[in-house]
Amino acid sequence: MGENSRIVGLDAARSSMMVLGVLLHSLVFSIFFAHIESLVEVQTIFGVFFTIHTFRMPAFFFLAGYFASLLISKRGPIGYLENRMKRIGAVLLLLSPVISPLTVWASGESIQINGFKDWNLRHLWFLYFLLIISGVTYLISLISLPEKLIKAKVHIGFWLSDPRILWIAPLLLLPIPGILDESARIRTSEVLIPDLSLLMFYSLFFILGIFFHESGKAGLDALSRRSFVLFFIGLISAQISFGWGVNSTTSRLHFFLSLTASFYLSFGVIGIFTRLVKKENRVWTYLTRTSYWVYLVHLPIVYLLLRFFSFIRIGMSIFNG
Repeated sequence: MGENSRIVGLDAARSSMMVLGVLLHSLVFSIFFAHIESLVEVQTIFGVFFTIHTFRMPAFFFLAGYFASLLISKRGPIGYLENRMKRIGAVLLLLSPVISPLTVWASGESIQINGFKDWNLRHLWFLYFLLIISGVTYLISLISLPEKLIKAKVHIGFWLSDPRILWIAPLLLLPIPGILDESARIRTSEVLIPDLSLLMFYSLFFILGIFFHESGKAGLDALSRRSFVLFFIGLISAQISFGWGVNSTTSRLHFFLSLTASFYLSFGVIGIFTRLVKKENRVWTYLTRTSYWVYLVHLPIVYLLLRFFSFIRIGMSIFNG
């Protein structure tokens, strides 16, 4: 299978992570606007949210690292930096002052910002993290790495996709505080002073994406072959972790299961896309071109739609009552 067919699968995976973000926010915020009272429905929604949240952004940062390495190899460090400044830096600078206040207004919240450090990036936080990581990546790309390290990078992707080895990554992250909240769910940092634990967490996935690009066809082939095993291990870990959080107090094992789910599900989902999506078609082409921009502007629209449907529901209840 050629490199181009792999890129099609990875493009499809990246755009799907953006689409899942829109669906995820619509799903979880519907609880508050639709006034869902059934405990089963609420737990089902949060179970789906927990599972998708566990792998969506880790997978996205993995793919960002892969495409960053690809971009550097094609355009060089300067070309990479220019691309990141336009596609991430300029977008964040122009959109954040518009989208953040719109989201607050659309949600009906009342928030007072006391100083620049309290500015809330909302769902655009991932652009801020990407901008920081991209800047560090550019600086590292200017350094001549030792030959042994270059050769080692070629094999790391192949090794890490092995389900018998991947568990080491979450084990190494377990002592780092602040990655997970009290429910063993990945935290989010939306302020301008980034959370270093989360930045380290997502940087690791970004680095792994770089390693997989460096490993070439062999690394992606191995990931593709192992994808379903990785996916099911991750899915089982996520369900146990969510059920544990609902019924018991958290523990180190609970946190380990949640981190394990992040790695195995992320690798598994990406591997499934490279395995199943081999050719371009209209759907994937459309999603690849639009999903990024739709995700950037979706949150205030989602809030307005949910408030509208909530208003209609209340009005119908009064009318029928």
